[in-house]
Amino acid sequence: MLKREQELIKAGAGSQSELSSDNYHFEEASGGDSERYVTMKPKRKDALLVDGRMVLSRDRGELLRVEGRLSKSPSFWTSLVNVIRHYGRLDGVRVPLATESVARVKLVGVSHLEVRYEYETINGRRVSAGARAAAVPQGASR
Repeated sequence: MLKREQELIKAGAGSQSELSSDNYHFEEASGGDSERYVTMKPKRKDALLVDGRMVLSRDRGELLRVEGRLSKSPSFWTSLVNVIRHYGRLDGVRVPLATESVARVKLVGVSHLEVRYEYETINGRRVSAGARAAAVPQGASR
């Protein structure tokens, strides 16, 4: 997943994985007391696109999570890759905070991967120590 992301950015094609109408069909779905859900259907098979839903805060409509299954397996060895990408605000900027994934790996079984993002700078500005300390995604394991 990380290798594919690096390849896209290096090739100047980072927008191919954005949460945009160029990459997804969106449909408003139901919601709970504190969250709204938007169904996301990828427009093409790609290991960076998720077939699932966005979870938005009900009060401000801010992106909290993306949950679902990768629309294409990243390799021959993996199948059924389920992901949860957590988002939050650091010093006023919405950024990815963590990615959790569970996949079936041939000959090995089920594999769990958790990636946490730590920021020193965002858009050229230093991230405050308080924001870095508070950057634990809601609902993510620690």
